[in-house]
Amino acid sequence: MKFTYNKKLYLIGYFIPLYTFSVTVLVQWSWYKLLPIYLIFAVAFSSKDFFRHNKNSGKLVFFLIFYMLTVTGYSYINYLLTGLFEQAILSGQSSIRAYGHMIVQLIFMLAAISQIYYFRVIIKDDNDVDAIVNGYISGNILSATLGSSIQILLYKLNILPEFFNYVDSAAGLFRISGFGGEPKQFASFALLALLILVANELTGSPININNARLKQTILLLVIVLSFSTSAWIGGAIGLSVTFIAVMSFRRIMKLVILFAVIICIPFVSDSVYEIINHRLLTRFASFETLLSFVPKDALVLYMLKSDWSLTLFGAGAGGLHYQAIGSSLISSLPEKVQRAGIIHAVFEKKAETSFSASSFLLEFISQYGLIGIILLISMIAMTIKGLSGSKYYKFTVILSLAVLFSNSLSSIYTYVYLSILGILCGNRYNNSFVSEPVTTEQWSHN
Repeated sequence: MKFTYNKKLYLIGYFIPLYTFSVTVLVQWSWYKLLPIYLIFAVAFSSKDFFRHNKNSGKLVFFLIFYMLTVTGYSYINYLLTGLFEQAILSGQSSIRAYGHMIVQLIFMLAAISQIYYFRVIIKDDNDVDAIVNGYISGNILSATLGSSIQILLYKLNILPEFFNYVDSAAGLFRISGFGGEPKQFASFALLALLILVANELTGSPININNARLKQTILLLVIVLSFSTSAWIGGAIGLSVTFIAVMSFRRIMKLVILFAVIICIPFVSDSVYEIINHRLLTRFASFETLLSFVPKDALVLYMLKSDWSLTLFGAGAGGLHYQAIGSSLISSLPEKVQRAGIIHAVFEKKAETSFSASSFLLEFISQYGLIGIILLISMIAMTIKGLSGSKYYKFTVILSLAVLFSNSLSSIYTYVYLSILGILCGNRYNNSFVSEPVTTEQWSHN
């Protein structure tokens, strides 16, 4: 392959979806977590004014950071005084985890949000955008092809290591996960890459990506074979939003035909029907049944419902676990949710690790409340508005809407989206593209 862009930036994007190669030292150090921290160190040696082009967004981000620090600081002191950290230690957590978890989670969240602005220290022009985005997509393709092939081969040889061993024993399904960690995480990386490819194609290809259709096909196939229910649902919603956003009758009809084909798939054979019934249909038999398949999200919803102050302000970064330890809410949860491993361990005070919601939106609300999520979405909206006039504007709007409405996946999905947004904002900051206002006709053009 002949590289026409920055190899270093290409490799930065390339390693983001390769979660299997992360290292655990107190916490899981994957590249998508290390990247924002790397950017902060890069900024420390830069003299740039990072809010020069969007003062309103800059004010919002400073206010959001102040709010996050205040909520987490107040919650930390409260849990310290009420002995909840000590209860966590008695539950099996180490002292370092019990007293340090909230601090680490706050740092990770602040770093993830700040990369929207800090990417501009390494992004100089359109070629740099192409480099990281192509790297991210290529990393997903490697994970989907080579990673999945190795996984299948080891499975056939009956020597599958633990980090590759994802078999749904209830249905006898072998789940593809490639180099992306567990199937849900793998599918989250792949779905974001798929949405980038589709949104890019539908908006005139502002990012140069070769063999886009082939890559879309590969990613769609492995998302299906991951047998991740949340990825299936998130993919259906995300692709729908992407096609509807361009308001093209021809494209919407293609989407209708695609869904019609998907609906007919269960009737191809009894075995296919059994798979879809097990992974999807039975989970929607009742609301209680659905919640039992996402117990951490269910617990978050019930806790938010039971405490209005928690709903408004949140429990602080990583603080919901300690709220749960001191709560008697377990008795009011549906029986199927109570029996879930992590939930049962939390209320039995035997949880050695902490828990959080799978969905980024739900996780953020549990940590910083409705006030926090309103501030975050407002900040992102103002940031995207700052891209108006660039060739990436329409692409960014459509991708952002797709991610917002399909946010049922692992929080990794949104963390990486924030990286992509930061890459585009970095380009905007450096004024490295031809800037022409986007007209209504251009927006609705096929």
